[in-house]
Amino acid sequence: MTRLARRRRVNTLGEGGLGGRGLNDPRAHSIYAVKPSVITDVPKWIKCRAVPGLAELNGYIWLNYGTMKLLVALDESRGGNPEVVQVEFRYCRVCRRPLLADEAAAYRLRITPELSEPECGMKCAGDLTSRIWFTLHHAPA
Repeated sequence: MTRLARRRRVNTLGEGGLGGRGLNDPRAHSIYAVKPSVITDVPKWIKCRAVPGLAELNGYIWLNYGTMKLLVALDESRGGNPEVVQVEFRYCRVCRRPLLADEAAAYRLRITPELSEPECGMKCAGDLTSRIWFTLHHAPA
């Protein structure tokens, strides 16, 4: 473990850090929209790893970092030049709705020690009772 990783672990898990108060560190999380240029039919094992709750749009598929690197390498090995877009991403801690870009950044900044589970918007309470986002998040691939 590197010195930086050790310090980060102590800061988040130790008594003085956010982890000591029962909170996660509100760092930015990213996902990637990838559009392969040569691969027309994305393999099923990559589609199974797509981010839950987000649909494919115009050939873009939403992936985490590791899977994005695999798909980019696969497309480049076949002579392609895939498009990759990085976006900040979070799930609402109350209703599990996926939040992207500016909405995710604003939500991350609202997480404080006093308010560890802020609502994402006006429909958050309604989405919590209907459980629509929870169902989409846990839907089988």
